[in-house]
Amino acid sequence: MGRARRAWLLGILLGCETTPPAPAPDASPDVAPPDGSPDVAADVAPDAPADDVPADLPVILPPRDVVVAEPDAGPPVDALGPLPAHVSTREGRFMTHDNCRSCHAAADGVLRDGAGNDVSPPTLWRTSMKAVAARDPYWLAVVAQELEATPPARATIENVCTRCHAPAGNVAAADGMGALHIDDITRGTTPVAHLARDGVTCSACHQTTAEGLGTPASFTGGFVIGTERRTFGPHASPVAGPEMAAVNYTPTQGTHLTTSAFCATCHTVITRALNAAGAVVGPEFPEQTCYLEWRNSAFRAEAPAAESATECHGCHMPARDADGTATRTRLAVGTTGLAPRTPIGRHIFLGANGYMLSLLAAENDWLGGTPTRAELTSAADLADQMLRRATTLSVEAPRRAGDALTFNVRVTNVAGHRFPTGYPSRRAWLHVRVLDADGVARFETGRTDALGRLVDGAGNPLEARRDVVRPHLQQVTADDQVQVYETVMADMAGEVTHLPLRAARYLKDNRILPRGWSATHPDAALTTPTGVTGDADFRAGEDVTRFALTTTGWVPARVEAELLFQSISPDAALAAGQRSLPAGARFRQMTTDHPPLPRRASSANAPVR
Repeated sequence: MGRARRAWLLGILLGCETTPPAPAPDASPDVAPPDGSPDVAADVAPDAPADDVPADLPVILPPRDVVVAEPDAGPPVDALGPLPAHVSTREGRFMTHDNCRSCHAAADGVLRDGAGNDVSPPTLWRTSMKAVAARDPYWLAVVAQELEATPPARATIENVCTRCHAPAGNVAAADGMGALHIDDITRGTTPVAHLARDGVTCSACHQTTAEGLGTPASFTGGFVIGTERRTFGPHASPVAGPEMAAVNYTPTQGTHLTTSAFCATCHTVITRALNAAGAVVGPEFPEQTCYLEWRNSAFRAEAPAAESATECHGCHMPARDADGTATRTRLAVGTTGLAPRTPIGRHIFLGANGYMLSLLAAENDWLGGTPTRAELTSAADLADQMLRRATTLSVEAPRRAGDALTFNVRVTNVAGHRFPTGYPSRRAWLHVRVLDADGVARFETGRTDALGRLVDGAGNPLEARRDVVRPHLQQVTADDQVQVYETVMADMAGEVTHLPLRAARYLKDNRILPRGWSATHPDAALTTPTGVTGDADFRAGEDVTRFALTTTGWVPARVEAELLFQSISPDAALAAGQRSLPAGARFRQMTTDHPPLPRRASSANAPVR
């Protein structure tokens, strides 16, 4: 396997048939074809060390005395110090979020839902990953590694990476005939640096025009921010006077902000591999394709709309109260003459990155932003709730015949994109236990230790080596076989890499497709799985894994299963935590203190008949 140990972050970051299928034929797990061509079946914690771990985490084991080899790197350096505090700023056509809060804050009858809850955009936004996009220690660590790996491409790397993580700072710097650098974000004191650290801020998104949305030109940060100081929103005939007087923006109806194509500008990232000299040498590589996955699914809301048409906002920016009614409220303070409006999308930007939000809560003094530790902890809990709505799990037909036990575990993806989706550091896997009549686990696969690493049923580590490619499994027969849904990138030489700017193809991509995905859709070329050839149970919207176990000497009574998730795998965390770079050293410290323990996505159990 390759020794490349860096990663790169682009983009922001997050009802099927359950009749048991016919038993799958015994077959060896398949791997990607040697030429890298995609393939797919037919259309298809008592020992937890940290206080910020959710109470519903699975039981984990203490780590064994196994040391994973460090990534190739130079001598250790001092870790990156705390980021500068937030500073209110107005610069050119942009301003930081607090300037919006002066009018768009919750008050009596203003920006409150039917139950009186605060739905003001600045308040909800500031605890989202959007707000901390440029302060994200993982992003800072992996961008630093990209810069070290390809120095001649520094200008390109910094521009593309900050384009989506610090859009106001990126564009403001260009307006001034300059460029935004990572050093500006980590220690700069200029107005542009203050804008950059405000992440995906209000004045960047709400000035984005409809130009090119949904086309390839708009992907990978290809949004167009207007120059006329117009702020777009979904409501017709906005009263312009107060906003013009307060901040010199003209509110304008722009329904494009409610479309998934708007989200696609930073949630569809297509890269091409570079060589060490910074020259483009690789084909288009789908680093993340959330929008294309949605467009090739039963949830597509663009014409022709699919059967379960839902825009991204429907899940990630819900516009309804807890009782299901549309949220309706006045939009600004000091405007008693304005009528209540709807829709009111909640700017919480729900995703599944509860781990990072909880890490930032614990490291709040380093973060330097505006959210409090309590607010980030609450946001992490909401993210975990979102995760638990993305899939369902079922244990089907547990049967014992003599000393043989067979059953199926079905994972159903109910999200409007793959599961997991987004940046390639994410993975999910099956944790399955078989218990006897006394409740003792006699078989277990997919367990983890206190560092989040996979172990076998006895606790022996399965991730003692770096860059292990685990094949997609049709059948599990032993406790060291784990069904992991993930991506593994390869460079031009076919070796494992953690650098999207060196990635040319996927060695493995068996993430679960959304319902309605079609191999004949125009977006299939960039969303087709790799490494699932011959598995007829890997279909659009679901996957079934067969278990065939020997139970000599004991009687199985119950099967328990859960789908576990990590937004950053231990392997990805180790890759980013390069001690020879200040940002990497800081991220290593954080992940050592707060390991990437798994979150539970779904669970199920069934008695053995």
